[in-house]
Amino acid sequence: MKAFFTPADQRPQRFGWAPGSYLCHCSTCKKKFVGDKRAITCAPCAYAAPDPSPEPSNDDVIGQLQRCISELHSIRIRIVEERDKLKTENAALRAKVRKQKK
Repeated sequence: MKAFFTPADQRPQRFGWAPGSYLCHCSTCKKKFVGDKRAITCAPCAYAAPDPSPEPSNDDVIGQLQRCISELHSIRIRIVEERDKLKTENAALRAKVRKQKK
């Protein structure tokens, strides 16, 4: 006789599955399984899923933030230089228009 649900599994919790004694429905393979009350996947599906990428270290995050700040500072400098250039051009054009009006 074919089982209607995956038998109980006592492996450690992983990716939406945890051991327990509730009859649940897997959101991945759609089979019934025995697991934790809040489990959303069966153990075979949870253990078949690839490992998530590791959390970055604080040093990695700080380095990335420092690079972003440095890039933003460079962008700000270029914007200020462009603004000053446009102000100079604008002043020259205004002077030219004033001369033509006289």
